[in-house]
Amino acid sequence: MGHIRVRKETGKLYFDFTYQNLRCREQTDLLDTPANRKKLEAMLARITAEITLGQFDYATYFPNSKRLDKLKAIEIKRSKHIRGMPCFGEFVESWYDEMESSWRRTYQITISSIIRIHLIVILKYPDELSYRINRLNWKEKTQYLHKYSV
Repeated sequence: MGHIRVRKETGKLYFDFTYQNLRCREQTDLLDTPANRKKLEAMLARITAEITLGQFDYATYFPNSKRLDKLKAIEIKRSKHIRGMPCFGEFVESWYDEMESSWRRTYQITISSIIRIHLIVILKYPDELSYRINRLNWKEKTQYLHKYSV
């Protein structure tokens, strides 16, 4: 549940509520009057209802907020955990840790190199185009080195 509060320095109202475990305080240009309080309390009730239903869009209510970037980063991080499932990198890491003790040392090295060389590339370059561009740049650099190393 949020609150409508007054900034002592300016006498203006601001929203004070929690969204995605972050305390959000958004300043308004409205002075502290009963009519303005009533407007903002109705708006806050709508915001609280949308948060409860999972339909709240921060950018709709506060498009010029400095907090938007931080909230977008949190949403991206949460979207990687769809339905409570870990993202691919976390899964590979936990799988390797669980299986490592049952493998011989040489097999541990083999699997570790496969993860490092092949799978981490997928995590670093999620789209194929950036991966190919990076590989092309790498090949050009190595050809240049081989050309002049003789």
